[in-house]
Order: sequence, then C-alpha cells, then structure tokens
Amino acid sequence: METSRINRKVLFKTIMVLVAFATFAALAVPSKSYARSILKHPDTAYLEVTSPIVIEFDGPVQWNTSYAGGYYTGSSFGPSAAHPGIRLIELSSGLPVEITMSLDTSKKKLIITPNPAGAVKWVKNKDYRLEITDHIVLDNTGANFLTFYGTSPSITYNISTSFLTFYQLMSGSREINQIIEDYTPRKIRVTAPDRYLEEISVIHKRQEIVQNSTIESVTNIDISFENKTLDNSFGDVKRIEVTPKRNGVAIQSTQTVDNFNITSNTGKKMLDFAYTRLPDTTSFDIEVVLYDSNDIILDKKIVKIPLESKNITTVKQKDRFRYAGRTFTLYDLLNRPSDLQGLLDENRMDEIKVRVVQQ
Repeated sequence: METSRINRKVLFKTIMVLVAFATFAALAVPSKSYARSILKHPDTAYLEVTSPIVIEFDGPVQWNTSYAGGYYTGSSFGPSAAHPGIRLIELSSGLPVEITMSLDTSKKKLIITPNPAGAVKWVKNKDYRLEITDHIVLDNTGANFLTFYGTSPSITYNISTSFLTFYQLMSGSREINQIIEDYTPRKIRVTAPDRYLEEISVIHKRQEIVQNSTIESVTNIDISFENKTLDNSFGDVKRIEVTPKRNGVAIQSTQTVDNFNITSNTGKKMLDFAYTRLPDTTSFDIEVVLYDSNDIILDKKIVKIPLESKNITTVKQKDRFRYAGRTFTLYDLLNRPSDLQGLLDENRMDEIKVRVVQQ
C-alpha cells in the first residue's frame, strides 16, 4: 500500500477498520516480528465503538513478561490506564482510557480492549491517540523484540470514532471515488439516525379580551421522547432545548433542561415547557433539540404553529420512522431502490451516517 493511500485513510473519519501501516522493513530484517497493520476488530458491528483495536503481526508473538508487576495475569494484561509501554489517550481531555490486552489464538493479533467501566470512556464521535513506546510483545522465539519501523518499538496513531455523512459520501466532494478504491459496496455501511423524539404537542392560547380585561397568551409544549442507553448507563439524552422561532430566528429565549443524564432516566419520558406572549398575529415554529453528553445532536424536530382565527390552536406532531437506526450496506441500497428512497424520505442526507467494515 502506498504512503499516500495510507495517509488518505487516516483522514477518512468514516473508516471503522483502520489499516494503518505497511511494513516494508520486514523484508529487510525477516528475523523480527513486525506489526503489519492496526485495525478495528473484524467482528466490529456498526457503531459498536467499544469493540477492540487490533494490531496484527506478520508472525506469532508472545508477551514481554518484564511488565509482569501489577499487569500481567498469565494470559493477558490489564485492566490498566497506566501501562508503562502503551496508552490510549482521549485527546480532548488528555486522559488515558483504561485498557486490557490479550492475544488471539493464532498469537498474531494483539487485542487492545478499552474498559467500558473505566473513568474515561471509549465512545462514538471522539478522537483518540494510541501510543506505544516500548516492546509490549516479543517474537515467538522470545529473543527478538516487536518493531514497527526498522528497529524502533514506538508508534503513535490517531483514531477517530466519527463518521462521514451520506451527503459527504455521495456529493461533489467525490469521497466515494477514493473509498471505492479500498472498499466494495458490501463493506460500506449506511445507517439512519436513531430517533428519540416521539411526539410534540403544542397548545397555543392567543391573547383575548374577557370581561373587559386583556388575558395574556399562553403556550404549553409537551415533549414525549425515549431516552436510550447506547453509551451512557443513565441514558443518552443530556440536554433538551426548546426555542420559539420565526423564519429560523429565535423570538424568545431558549428553555433548557440540562444534566438530564446524571440519574437513571432511561425509557419513555415526557417533559413540558411553557411560554407567554408568543405571536398571535403570525405563524411561528417550536424547535426542539436533544443533545448527548458530547454536545452531539441526537434528534431535532420543528413544529409549525399556524395562524388561525380561533383563540386556541392545538398541534400534535408524531412522526413514524420505519428506517430509524437501521443499517444497510451500500450494495443493499443499490439493489433495493425502494429502501434508498425510504431512507432519503425520512432523513436528510447529512443525518445519515456512513462507515466501512472489513470482512
């Protein structure tokens, strides 16, 4: 694999299977075991970002048991966030992710598993750096050390658990031209977003005169949603924001419920919000946005409140999403145009996520 293609893969945030390094040095010094590649575990499911990172070697390896103190258990290392020769760093905080290390049955793959119960999580939409600074394993004779480049045991590799959007894949940026060089349509996974918002009900009572007094307008907003547990044991939804808007511009302050995920709040939930003095002489919108703990939008919906002659307007919006959370290969969508059309009918192209897998 040429260096330019390797660098291009690093730039592709879509790549769940991260083939990182060629080892031309192995041809020059065949007596050592070399790391051929770094990749996500081949059984990784789409969005299952807690799956291991795998380093593959060109021959069998064994543990360097000089790290026995406090780490080596007889068959594996860990869990630890402070192994002297390897660290997985979460870049935004600079803190290490606790990991466990093991070898597969062929002894050719070093499996690095982030600990889901650790203080620093291995989650989606984050950037990480894998740092190896010493000889973690030896070759099968025990006499030679692992190397990545010539005689060096060191490696630094950036890993992103982000994705491309379907718009980026298929638009004029021509990303698909580069990805197709390495991945067939059966290996390109296209996933519709999960939907959290189930129903939004708005009752808007306009200002009116009753018994010679002006009664102020009042608006009630009920939001029903499902709080899921993809990454967070207390539920994915951290913050809910409600904003009245007209022509895309806020007309009153956003109301916010924050830190919703600090207690166990999974399952179906309902929150209510209230405003006064929303427009009585024009239509307006109610925008509802749900965020996760990484400030990533989980779901978003805009409810349009029409101008009516009656004093009380009630609007209920409950959408049905057949494709929510479903994953297709690009081959599936090419083979079944009705599924592609359904996916695009329910979602904007920039909401649909794309990654690849190695089979």
